[in-house]
Amino acid sequence: MAKVLVKDSSILVVATDWGLYREPEMQAVEEFRATANEHRKLLDAPGHLFSRSDEFSLSRLLAILLGTGSLWSFHVYTSPSRSTFYFWEGTYLDFWGTRSIRARELGALLQAARTA
Repeated sequence: MAKVLVKDSSILVVATDWGLYREPEMQAVEEFRATANEHRKLLDAPGHLFSRSDEFSLSRLLAILLGTGSLWSFHVYTSPSRSTFYFWEGTYLDFWGTRSIRARELGALLQAARTA
């Protein structure tokens, strides 16, 4: 999924809700944030900015947020395409923007992952 998103030069991932708090998931997010030198609480600084060269880090964070049984909700904002993706409750994807090809690519990836 990160391969699709890094077609843009800037990607901002903002966690908005984690409906069912699970200690292992939160610990994984906190460990990810620590490796990115982010030591503030998620409530205080919920966003992570990635560039095209950060595909591996972006992929790691998405794996945590979209993991099996995950109920995280988060926005992904991309630039310069000015696209907004909203992944909610670990199941749904909403898209706003002019490049619907990205939404179709992400939707196909999510569907394939769900059926695998």
